[in-house]
Amino acid sequence: MCVIKYFIILVIAYSIFATSKTHAQLLRIDNEIIQRWKDYESFSRLLQVEFYEDMYIDGRKHSERRGWYRQNKNCFMTKDIKEGEKYSRIMIYNHHYYAELKEDVAQKNYILYNLVRSGDSTDEFSRDEQLYDIFTATSPHFCWQWMKLSNLVEQSSFRVDKISQVIDDGHNLMKVDYHVLLDQDNKFYDIDGTLFLDQDYYYCLRKHIFNENIYYFVDSRKSKKLARSVKWHIDYQISSLMENYPIVDSMTIKMSGKRIDLARSGMESSINYEIRRWYKCEINRHVPDSEFTLSAFGLPEPVGVEWERRTPVYVWLLLAAGVLGLLALVLRWLAHRRRTTG
Repeated sequence: MCVIKYFIILVIAYSIFATSKTHAQLLRIDNEIIQRWKDYESFSRLLQVEFYEDMYIDGRKHSERRGWYRQNKNCFMTKDIKEGEKYSRIMIYNHHYYAELKEDVAQKNYILYNLVRSGDSTDEFSRDEQLYDIFTATSPHFCWQWMKLSNLVEQSSFRVDKISQVIDDGHNLMKVDYHVLLDQDNKFYDIDGTLFLDQDYYYCLRKHIFNENIYYFVDSRKSKKLARSVKWHIDYQISSLMENYPIVDSMTIKMSGKRIDLARSGMESSINYEIRRWYKCEINRHVPDSEFTLSAFGLPEPVGVEWERRTPVYVWLLLAAGVLGLLALVLRWLAHRRRTTG
């Protein structure tokens, strides 16, 4: 009888465990939410953005940055300058090449220092991260660091631990506790975090809190060592809508933790950063590809690169004048013929 009692207890315990495990496996981000994110991603290619950024280290202001992002459906371009530096950095991406320029801020001169042709078999040009870079810059409220939210949740290691509903500052938010493992550039990321998604604004991020442990692979990737352990707290301010899509107005990033110098016998140093970033956004559907070229900065195009030349406005005006003149002559001839035959 005692054996039967213990057996029943084991069966019940196993059933509870299996049920809870099955429930955890069923938790996921709904396809409707992912589609909302992808709708925003398509819209985001219309955004032209200026930004201003202040960085604080250990509570003291360390640096200022400013710049802009320009894009259309085929190309993008960025400009970045730190306060007090002589040169700004400009990056151009089009279907012919990827180029990096330095601009002398005082003289307004441009210097080409890196060029990668589309035909070159290099990761620098071909990889999709180039497009991710500008999306994460213009639309951080739809991103996890360097990755779109729609891509994050599709990672095989992404696991949803809990989904709940909360109200924060009057916003109806979906709180998603998650865990993910990522392997990127010889680094291994072990992350536990919480996404706070605004259900009324395309499930964009209002807040993101996560703990990040970064390991470096050693011994030909046979083992790994902890290199950084950081807690992130990111707040997003959404102040406006453009074509019913939420546009980020500002973002505050707080990072605290430790860094381990593996080259110096594991010497540790603290991390205490705060980044405040402001955005000014507008929509432009008609940015021509010609703006994303070296010639737009007065520099020669690479040998063999030819861009379709737009017909000058004066040519169209001359053609229109010619057509109107010809039409006037035809009408005059018809009027004259009608008088002579009448």
